[in-house]
Amino acid sequence: MPRVLIIDEIAYRPPVVAQDFRLNQFIRFLPDAGWEPVCLSDELRRGGEAAAAPDERSARDNGLAVQDMNGLAKMPATSQVQLIWRFPGIYWAASRLAKTGEFDLIFSFGHSLETHWLAGHLARKFDLPWIPDLSRLAMPKQVDLTLWQQNVLSGVLDMLMESASLIVISSEDRRDLWLSRLSQMPRAKMRYLPEGFDPGDEGEERPRTKKSAPFRILFSQPVLHLRALRAFLLALEAIFKKHPAWMRDFLLLWEGPVNDEIKGFLTRVAGEKQFVWLIGQENGNAVQHPRAEVILTFLPEHPATDFWVYASFYWLLPEKRPYLAIGPDCSLRRFIRREKLGREFDPEEINGIVAALTYWFVEFKNGTLQSWQKDVRDFGYDRLTRQLARHFNACLQSTLPS
Repeated sequence: MPRVLIIDEIAYRPPVVAQDFRLNQFIRFLPDAGWEPVCLSDELRRGGEAAAAPDERSARDNGLAVQDMNGLAKMPATSQVQLIWRFPGIYWAASRLAKTGEFDLIFSFGHSLETHWLAGHLARKFDLPWIPDLSRLAMPKQVDLTLWQQNVLSGVLDMLMESASLIVISSEDRRDLWLSRLSQMPRAKMRYLPEGFDPGDEGEERPRTKKSAPFRILFSQPVLHLRALRAFLLALEAIFKKHPAWMRDFLLLWEGPVNDEIKGFLTRVAGEKQFVWLIGQENGNAVQHPRAEVILTFLPEHPATDFWVYASFYWLLPEKRPYLAIGPDCSLRRFIRREKLGREFDPEEINGIVAALTYWFVEFKNGTLQSWQKDVRDFGYDRLTRQLARHFNACLQSTLPS
């Protein structure tokens, strides 16, 4: 079985964000797709010492710790995870690992330029195919970069053009942005591989909501886009002004943090009793929320940079509930429109939002609100990982001697 060296976050991770769900799922399903993953990461810096065996702690003292993450990352027990704990020695530790000759390909994933720079450098040094996943790497602005970061960015862009066998991207909007920056890169070299969901969630039976229950609207992510939020609340206000008795039947499920100003803004429209504040669990797992009748998605103001909106959108696909998407035009709006998953509006289209919510509410009260009937299994991470493995295999075949 070929082995892939996965280089995860080595320099930067957003606060309180656990190992990325997308990467977790790739690691989980790669052995089933014919590849053995070995992940180079600083993920377990906070809790790894207590879990490591004595021989693993001694290895860590030499700059490298080896730990099985079976259960934590839902990986098979056969997968090893190499954990780099101290940044000053990361380059040499990574080089020692890569030069063993036991790897067939390098795959990089993360928010930081340094992560992809290291992967590209190792690919050049040891003549290995390299596939970066740029789904989490935002295109930085030159004016915001230090001299060191400008040099790293320049190096990464050169490596992407010269050394990357393929590039994986999770958003069509983000792909267009990177292609505009890498003007000489063939479009076929940047492969679209969307976000997905845990296939274990697909097909789970959720109890149907009784007609006497509240009409639940689930906010799909805690990201606040105020123009879209204001449009939704103005639509609610218009509905309640016309039908005051409906107010007690609406229940908004909001997951994630919210400050007092936003909470006051929300509750002024419908009242405190019309909101349930959901608290997400640790390690990136979504809370088990009550069954919602409509999923509300605030589309990002800058679609190419806000990956959490895309991720949460796909996580909820197994719910098969109608989507109400509000925000500027982007690939998510086009996807909802093309697949007929719900309704999508600009923030200025208040009357359209009112009409959609009114229609769904009446259908719900009549017991005729239907789930959309689309096969979403192609967006399960088991299938997406097999697609990624096919990209890996294509890179190996291209390097075989003729």
